[in-house]
Amino acid sequence: EAMQTRERVLHERVLSSYSNLAQMGFAMVVVDATEFLKYGQLTSFENMILAYAHRFLSDLQDVSDFCAENMILFISHQWLGLKFPDKNGDHYNAICRSIIDICNRKG
Repeated sequence: EAMQTRERVLHERVLSSYSNLAQMGFAMVVVDATEFLKYGQLTSFENMILAYAHRFLSDLQDVSDFCAENMILFISHQWLGLKFPDKNGDHYNAICRSIIDICNRKG
């Protein structure tokens, strides 16, 4: 009985995980690379949303449609300090160089 209960719980967990593959828990926010390159520094997500031209992709169909016509580069950054994400701009500059390099290679 305990083994059947455990197997049922695992089966339900797998089914739940599988169904979540088709859903997005949060919107995907995309920023045009040219806008990012103009900004000059890393900033908080909230400031980024206010400052950049951006687009919210709210479901997988939106993401799929967007990807069919655009290249997406995923950028994630851990803040280096409590008040400033990248006080000296080292990481921002490295990200910008990478964006330019990837875009040049992809055409």
